[in-house]
Amino acid sequence: MDPVEVRRVREEITLSPPRKIVVHYHIFKNAGTSIERSLEAHFGNSLFRFETERPDGHLRPDDAGRLIEANPALRAISSHQLHPPIPEGPFEIFPLVAIREPIRRVRSAYLFEWQKQPGLVTPKGSFRDYVEWRLANPRPGVVADFQVTHLSRCVLEDRDHDWTDLEAGFEVAVEFLSSLPGFGLVERFEQSVQVLNRELSAFYGHPIEMLQFRRDNVTQDPAISLDDSHELIRGELGDELFDELLERNRFDRRLYEWAVEAFERRWGRPASSIEPPIAGTRTGGNGRAELVGASVAVGVTNPAHETVQPRRTRQPMANTVDIEDALWLHIDTDLPADRLRAELARFEPWGHKITFSSGVSTAEFERRIPFNQTSIQKLRVVEREVDLEPYRGGRVLDIGSNSGHNSIRLATTLDMRATGVDVTERHIEVASMLAKISGAEARFLLADAETYCEPDSFDIVLHFGTLYHLPNPLQALATSFANLRPGGLLALETQLYDHPDDENLCYFMNMHNNDASNFWALSTSVVSRCLTMVGFVDVAEHFRVQPASLAPGMSRVIMTARKQPEARRPA
Repeated sequence: MDPVEVRRVREEITLSPPRKIVVHYHIFKNAGTSIERSLEAHFGNSLFRFETERPDGHLRPDDAGRLIEANPALRAISSHQLHPPIPEGPFEIFPLVAIREPIRRVRSAYLFEWQKQPGLVTPKGSFRDYVEWRLANPRPGVVADFQVTHLSRCVLEDRDHDWTDLEAGFEVAVEFLSSLPGFGLVERFEQSVQVLNRELSAFYGHPIEMLQFRRDNVTQDPAISLDDSHELIRGELGDELFDELLERNRFDRRLYEWAVEAFERRWGRPASSIEPPIAGTRTGGNGRAELVGASVAVGVTNPAHETVQPRRTRQPMANTVDIEDALWLHIDTDLPADRLRAELARFEPWGHKITFSSGVSTAEFERRIPFNQTSIQKLRVVEREVDLEPYRGGRVLDIGSNSGHNSIRLATTLDMRATGVDVTERHIEVASMLAKISGAEARFLLADAETYCEPDSFDIVLHFGTLYHLPNPLQALATSFANLRPGGLLALETQLYDHPDDENLCYFMNMHNNDASNFWALSTSVVSRCLTMVGFVDVAEHFRVQPASLAPGMSRVIMTARKQPEARRPA
């Protein structure tokens, strides 16, 4: 061969390294949609979704190898049906997979299959019905050791071994995860994103942020701890069925325990062990929606590549709970623990998590289902997005005050004088008791959100979770405007409905979720115009989330608006 031709061949070889391919093993309900959306944003049309025509189909590594070789433009694959081992060929593979706590995963599958996928307002049956239906099937699929089976099936078949042998499958799954440069934990997804992006950077040879921290296809409240979620699920299923579900996921539970230990050994624990942050989106300064939390994160990286840091601590609590980081109410009190417990026992069952400096918690007592562990999360969004310091020492009106958690929070952190109004007598009694224990300057009154008025008296009005329960929302907003002093702030959290074709349409939701107190889900446009109509200015949206429990088009939103200095209500 001519020396020039030899040199040309060598140059072509040098310029044509093996193609690098990302292969995403999309295990059902394991944050796969979040990962796939990131891959789609990064690779565009070079991401191939690889599935058979059968919902229960299976794809082998050689199927993926043929797909890669037949499509030179392919740079990533995402598949529910592709099983390990890793495809082999004239290419390099970076595998992506996430592991999830299996019992939570089963409940997520239920909400997806029996509510979100068919587009229903509420599930077509109970969680108990779903689990019994699935377990009665000779192949229960997604509710029984699904992760171990998914990761081991093809390997065991290649070894001429029974793929339903879960003991062997567990060993294969551990072997596979151990061989990977990195893997994710759904419960620690933010940290997993950081780990995987670091390993992807090494794979490609340059810094890369391929994966973004996002929540897609979410069907559960992220803020509930693992122990509490198991307790709630046991309550839904009953002891016998819950224990059967645990047994049918024995190997998945072993795999998850192994994965957590291996993850911590390789990459450490998250920076904080405080409850997971609020999940949803906020409107950033650039006008785009930014992620501010997720079901699986401690600390937040949003799609704008910015890091949202926790607020700085003002003072640590006696039992090491950081009141600035907690999403529940924490109360400093000198009341001895035994007397405090006796007082709290009078008001069982408790619906909200509240902790005390003596180490006592309402979680010790009989609880309502669901039990809210993030009672001040809405206020925390407002605290993060709006500077409340100018209102220190002023007055706050808490509409629909419930157990008084938001009133007491502001009274104890900003020295505000709080007035809470609610239509439920028990709420008034509980809130008054907690205010007395905390030493907060707060009073709670049995009154109506549409009519209670002390004109020009309050610096802040909190209107959380109440507007859609009122038959006359415009009147309620006008009353809130009247209650505020000039320059005062309204913080509003409510449920909205946005029709894709008409911003003027609203949703009459009486008896939605069998709740007679539900009335109107206004549209984003309508609620903004209503605020302006009654005299508010500087209307801003800070947070939006679309829980799976809501009907299509519905969302929960947090907004603020102000009353102009020297403002007068429009005639």
